[in-house]
Amino acid sequence: MNRQNNPRARTPGPGPGIAQPQPRPPSTGFPAGFPQFNNANGNATFNATNGGGAAQGYQAESRRYERKESFARETHSSASRSAEAKERFDQAHRALEEYRNSPVQTLTLADCNLTLQANSLLKIVPRSSSITLEDDTLDLDDYIGELGGELTWGTETRFSDKCENIRLEGTIIYATCPRGPDERVQSSLDLAEHLVFKGRRFEPVLPDDAFTELMASAAWMNFTLISRPDMGGFLRHPAFQSAISRVAQSAVEKAMEEMKSAMALAVEEAVAMVALKSEEYVRAEMESLLMLATNAAAYAGLANMTMMQANQRRAYNVFAPHIASPLIPEDIRPGSRPSK
Repeated sequence: MNRQNNPRARTPGPGPGIAQPQPRPPSTGFPAGFPQFNNANGNATFNATNGGGAAQGYQAESRRYERKESFARETHSSASRSAEAKERFDQAHRALEEYRNSPVQTLTLADCNLTLQANSLLKIVPRSSSITLEDDTLDLDDYIGELGGELTWGTETRFSDKCENIRLEGTIIYATCPRGPDERVQSSLDLAEHLVFKGRRFEPVLPDDAFTELMASAAWMNFTLISRPDMGGFLRHPAFQSAISRVAQSAVEKAMEEMKSAMALAVEEAVAMVALKSEEYVRAEMESLLMLATNAAAYAGLANMTMMQANQRRAYNVFAPHIASPLIPEDIRPGSRPSK
């Protein structure tokens, strides 16, 4: 039977493993997936065959644009944090310089104007305007007493109840104190020997009973033909050990406070500098990474674009700014790759 006249006859297809040719869509002069300009206004439309790829490309460009916007916001935030870190560093550096350049403040009663109010209230005002005391008033009745017609410090109190004609001259307080039932004697006491400046206030130095007993006794004297001090026994005495321990503890506490303040300033300065340098390094690395990613994305499919005609590449470059895509060279020859 003639195969040409038999309607049921089939044309033999290709063998297994041989791809059948597919009908090609009509050429429009644009690459596959590229939006087509089909009106005078240049509005882009997508056909059913290539619209999906173009839509995916547009979504990818949108995501890239969003990433750029997010990176710009992060860069602005990083710059703000860098400015804040630099400001903190400058403040810490200035405070540290002021602390290093400021002289150690030592103050005595002789450097102050002293006023006695109500026979017992001592008003202390430093002559230097750069020094301010936390507590400038001291009630001497809590520390000064009268014993046998003499003003004493730390052993008795309420001297103003027993003494008369109380006055203050410089750092010395004078008073008329009773000695016996009918006798009155003049007595004085130097306040500079009993008030010491600590921190930002004058504090009274109160006697220690055990240490006073040690100093008043002969327990640390080695009696021979000529009396001489037994410094070994003196230094080993519990009263001396207790007194010197308080001095050492106070000195250590003061040194620790100064060290803590200096270390806090130094740590703040170091942390601010490290944070500033780290943020600058990360920002530079992120900018380099973004540039590398942009270049890679721009040239990922450029091998296929080299087959475009010159007018097609020009049309692509016209539309590229609208999708935040880089331009492609218009003078690429088929089969060649652009230099990076």
